Amino acid sequence: MSGSANHPLCPGPASTDGRILEHRQVAEATFRIRLACPEIAANARPGQFVMVKLPGRNDPLLARPLAVYDTVTAPDGSPAGFDLIYTVHGRFTQALCREPAGTPLAVWGPLGNGFSPPPVDHLVLVAGGIGQTALFALGKQQLGGSHNGSEQPAPRGRRVSFLWGARTAAAFADVDDFRHAGMDTHLAHDVSPEGWEDLDLPPSTDLRALARDGDRWWASSRRHLYLDDGAGWTEVPLLDGYPAHAIDPDG
Repeated sequence: MSGSANHPLCPGPASTDGRILEHRQVAEATFRIRLACPEIAANARPGQFVMVKLPGRNDPLLARPLAVYDTVTAPDGSPAGFDLIYTVHGRFTQALCREPAGTPLAVWGPLGNGFSPPPVDHLVLVAGGIGQTALFALGKQQLGGSHNGSEQPAPRGRRVSFLWGARTAAAFADVDDFRHAGMDTHLAHDVSPEGWEDLDLPPSTDLRALARDGDRWWASSRRHLYLDDGAGWTEVPLLDGYPAHAIDPDG
């Protein structure tokens, strides 16, 4: 790994070469990349991000920000590198997904303020699409898991729930990471209108969306929300526009 140096396209934090250790597809159009970079791994906090640029390329010209998903340690416990998860969308990620292990990338960071939630007994994390990348490290840390190779911290909360929504089930990437870290994990994905034909839909003339969460189905119109947990559709009471029972801390 080369030494750190100021990068002309990103003044401030010094850049370094992060060599690709692993690079694999983890979901539909979604990849996970592991970079060898002890400096960033030692200092990254949950919620921070790094800037990444493909060396030797001017298209795209500017680096791209990617959230630090997790950090990894060497066998002796010292910080070794970190993971990024991204979806392929645009010229940068189309080029990045083709880079094999061993390729050096220009990386600088960590950047951003990170997360500093107050102490709570039950922390609820909500993500949509690729938004889970910024939340995994936070949930892991709240439950006592180490994020940056330092001494494992004491748990900050007794319970972490992670709610993740996506357009299709194929978009969920490495969900077991959240479960193995001890988070209560709930997934919901949209169902296209073409899939509504064989369903007994709720009585609404203005149905906007349909989603599935395990064995439960959710449907929404402009003014109503419905739930079918196997016993038929029922209207869900709303509290300030949100499902009343969805914010039950004991639920």
